[in-house]
Amino acid sequence: MPAFLRRLRAKTASSNSRSSTAEEPATNPPVKPAPAFEGEPTVREWIRDKASNARPLRAQFADLFPFTRWMVLYNARWLVGDLVAGITAGMVVVPQGMAYARLAGLPIQYGLYTSFMGGLVYWIFGTSRDIDVGPIAALSLLTRHALPQIAAHNPNYPLPILASTLSLLLGLTLLLLGVLHLGRLTSLISHPAACACVTGSTLTIVASLFSTLLGISTPSGPTKTIVQHLFRSLAQAHLLSATLGFSALITLSATKAICAAMHRRGRRGWRFASTLRCPAVLASCTLISWAVNRRRLQPAFAHIGHIPAGLTTLHPPPLTRGLVASIAPALPALLLTAIIEHVTTARRLARTPVDSSAELRALGAVNVVASFVGAYPASGSYSRGMLRSAAGTRSPLAGVVSGLVVMGVMVWGTRVLEWVPDAGLAAVVLHVVVGGLTGPKVVKRWWRVNPPDCFVFVAGVGVANVVGVREGVWVAVGASVLVAVGRGVWSGGGGVVGTIEGRVLAPLGRRVALEEVVVLHPPKGVFVYRFAGGLSYVNIGRCVEELTAAVAVATIDPAAEPVGPEDRAGKETEQRRRNSGWRPWKRKSRESGEGLEEGKIEDELPYLRVIILDFSAVRSIDLTAVLALVEMQQRLEARGGEVGVRWCFAGVAERWVKKALVRGGCVFVSERGGGRGAEDVEVNGVVSGDMEMGLRDGRDGGFFVDAEAALRWAEEYVKGLEKGVM
Repeated sequence: MPAFLRRLRAKTASSNSRSSTAEEPATNPPVKPAPAFEGEPTVREWIRDKASNARPLRAQFADLFPFTRWMVLYNARWLVGDLVAGITAGMVVVPQGMAYARLAGLPIQYGLYTSFMGGLVYWIFGTSRDIDVGPIAALSLLTRHALPQIAAHNPNYPLPILASTLSLLLGLTLLLLGVLHLGRLTSLISHPAACACVTGSTLTIVASLFSTLLGISTPSGPTKTIVQHLFRSLAQAHLLSATLGFSALITLSATKAICAAMHRRGRRGWRFASTLRCPAVLASCTLISWAVNRRRLQPAFAHIGHIPAGLTTLHPPPLTRGLVASIAPALPALLLTAIIEHVTTARRLARTPVDSSAELRALGAVNVVASFVGAYPASGSYSRGMLRSAAGTRSPLAGVVSGLVVMGVMVWGTRVLEWVPDAGLAAVVLHVVVGGLTGPKVVKRWWRVNPPDCFVFVAGVGVANVVGVREGVWVAVGASVLVAVGRGVWSGGGGVVGTIEGRVLAPLGRRVALEEVVVLHPPKGVFVYRFAGGLSYVNIGRCVEELTAAVAVATIDPAAEPVGPEDRAGKETEQRRRNSGWRPWKRKSRESGEGLEEGKIEDELPYLRVIILDFSAVRSIDLTAVLALVEMQQRLEARGGEVGVRWCFAGVAERWVKKALVRGGCVFVSERGGGRGAEDVEVNGVVSGDMEMGLRDGRDGGFFVDAEAALRWAEEYVKGLEKGVM
């Protein structure tokens, strides 16, 4: 355990011991605590802190094989949830795998090979119970663009063999990054850049799938080329294929809307029914195709055709110097896309902080092992992950169930899959991938938070659709790096300051004041975190991890407690806790890797009450940092119990930073009708001209002049809670 976490736990324990004796009559008058100042750092202290981060061998083994932490606690209730989620996801991944294989320019069966190997391998090395590893749209598209260039230098190898070698090299690279614990480098990819990569590839896929719906074959290329060819070939559209495809697409959209409306009204079962709409519609299309085409020599509309049963390509992929040299130029774009898709999906689905290095190791292991059965590059799928989460998955073993479902289809269901129509398959995949688009409302919100991030997104999407997806990935990542560098160059300066009423320092010509900060020892459940400089996608991940780790050590986690009032009192047995669905791995410290004692409820730890974020040194913030703060608020909200957590933003002197926090959703804002000419108001000591600012849902907290003022408010708030006033 790091030294600062040990000191924080000891400080919490001493604070609790003092509070237990607070009811005794005081013989001496209370003494005001002295301000806490940081001493000068020394080389010895630095070495001691770094040495304290060394983890025991058992914890390192558990990090390498995370299933060892939860497999011993597996029970029948978890098995039922995993069976339901795995079968549901398996029925969806079969049509997606076939469609993505065709998108990659490969035979249908190679999409099934990639689909079943992801679930069978990921559970050993992965940390997410929701994520589903398999073929995805963006990697399939990049594979399709890369294979012809690789085949031009290696004409002796067929395309499926080249795709499996590409998967092997991609997996080895990911494994190397994970073993070297370079997962933190994923924070160098900003959120707008990731969205640009996904949206750019999705628009290209949508254009290609629309061509398939109309029964028109289009060349490989960017969206511009596909759309131009599509409009020139509209006269060649196949009427029956278009009718079947658009009917399936309308049915899917209508079913989704109806199920969502019924779920909002509180009708149980409709959310789960919505997850089955894709297999149900595809089954209907397959039945229509069989009824129409089974007696025809020439089919009325195109369908998949013959699929070899079983596993026909069990061999190691070739590795020669010339083959590796020809694959190397295409590998970086595939690597970036795989990391963006997988890590972003894992973070969006995770209920706890994600170990990026562990996820890179898991994804690398999947691609390496899958390459020996003929699979092509795979990554985490957000749509299938959301499906598994909605179906009630309990552990990563749901992926094994999905893999077994795909294997069963490969062995016994190929005769049925032969009749799947191309238009129906394209409609199902089109309905799924459209969810990956970043809409105009989101882009407008980004513009209001931080305009440079919008330029990153627009540049990446524009280049991807005009030039190519691979070029769009490079432009998006390069633009985000340039924005970060520019922000560091131009945001590090200061300014001439004046005073307000002789006590508050503020830049001349500004209305927001800032005082010198003196941090006192916070009471129980109160945390003060001071940012050292501008916040961007480069450093926000480390800041969030440090604060989350400190909170996890010194506060209780209600989500990890056993369920039920009797269990909270310690009257139920460990077996009943396991059967109730309790997930003990949530109570492990991510820094130390050491779990808490089983069956022990940490009643001595307080609930999380107030978090004070000191922005006195922050002069700039980007969109990724704002979204990370919002995600942290949502993640830590449960630690406040029924009362919740109050968030205080202290020393926010820059107007753009304050606007980003408000527009990004960190702070609740209520617009006033007066606009610029409205009368200024003062909220918690901060003068605001155009808006009134407070916490979301109208809660107390909000902006403070400095951390000292916020801490005084937090002390009064905690005292009020203890007395039952608030």
